[in-house]
Amino acid sequence: LHQLITAAKESKSTPAAAEGFGGTALSYDFRRPQRVNKDQTRRMESIHEQFARMFSATLSSNMRMVIDVDLAFCDQVVYQEFVMGLANPCTAYSLTIEPHGGQAILAFGNELIMAVVDRAFGGQGRGFTGDARALTSIEMNVINKLATRIFADLEATWEPVARIEVTEVALETNPKFMQIAAPQDGVLVVAFEANARSATGLIHICYPLSTLDPLLPR
Repeated sequence: LHQLITAAKESKSTPAAAEGFGGTALSYDFRRPQRVNKDQTRRMESIHEQFARMFSATLSSNMRMVIDVDLAFCDQVVYQEFVMGLANPCTAYSLTIEPHGGQAILAFGNELIMAVVDRAFGGQGRGFTGDARALTSIEMNVINKLATRIFADLEATWEPVARIEVTEVALETNPKFMQIAAPQDGVLVVAFEANARSATGLIHICYPLSTLDPLLPR
């Protein structure tokens, strides 16, 4: 056994062994394992580009003005990083994706939310650029109606891949209270940028990798 171990160590140190790996070392971050490969990431981008188009139509109809929504990026991070990047207070919805029961988060940028509220009450749809504040009960009702239509868009977006249903939706204003994954669990974050004449804003969808596991093979 000692001779076999010695021989194995010697073979690993030889140039021939290095040539078996192409002579190139590949970096790997054990703190942030990439469970979604490049092909799957590109497919996720394609799926959510369709969502961006549907979201743009829904938002434009709701605000009665032209809103362009574009896919900004699709990236893997750890859940703690995503939560720390949200404003406090925020306007974010935790949701369950059936039939697999995985969870996700849809988070709106505060400036965009304020633009929607301003437009709903007769304004020009201008984003509020002051200190962030929590929504009032009346404002929450306005945003909840919009969110219901957006969740329908999300279900339609996934239809070519898998039939899903968004359930158990809950609005949360403090990101610290959204516990859909452990702090160091991997998540896939899809970000969108909404642009209007008088306001801009970001929208994020956060999928824990455990939620995507049943969907990735498709």
